[in-house]
Amino acid sequence: MARSVADAAKLLDVMIGYDPEDPLTASGVGHVPNIGVLREPMGRYSEPQSQDFGKVTAVFNKAMGDLKTAGAILIDPTVIPNLNKLLDTRAEGPTERADAFATFFGRSAHASFRTQEEMISSPDFTIVAR
Repeated sequence: MARSVADAAKLLDVMIGYDPEDPLTASGVGHVPNIGVLREPMGRYSEPQSQDFGKVTAVFNKAMGDLKTAGAILIDPTVIPNLNKLLDTRAEGPTERADAFATFFGRSAHASFRTQEEMISSPDFTIVAR
C-alpha cells in the first residue's frame, strides 16, 4: 500500500484528516488516531495458505512493527464480525464506477483526467485483471 512507513503515515493523515466537505470529519480534529489491524483474509481470491500470501504477511508484520516502534497505537487484531459476508453484499451497478469517478475528479478544478476512458488509456494506468 505504501513504499515506506513514512508514506503510509502520510496516506493515513490524508484518509483520516479533516475534510471541509464532510462535517463528520471535524470530530477527529485533535484526536490521536489508533490504527486498526485487520488480520482476517478478505476477498474472493484470497489464498491464505499460499506462499505469496505468507510473503505479504511477513512484510505486513514488519510494517506493523515499524509503525509501533514509531509510536503508533495499534489495535491488533481489529475484528469486524462477518467481514467477508459484508464484503460480498457490496453492490456495483453499471453506473457506480462512473459516479465515483465523477465525484472524485469533479472536486478538482485541475483534474488529471476528464473521463474514465482518458484515465484508463493513460500510460500510468494499469488494470489488474483476475
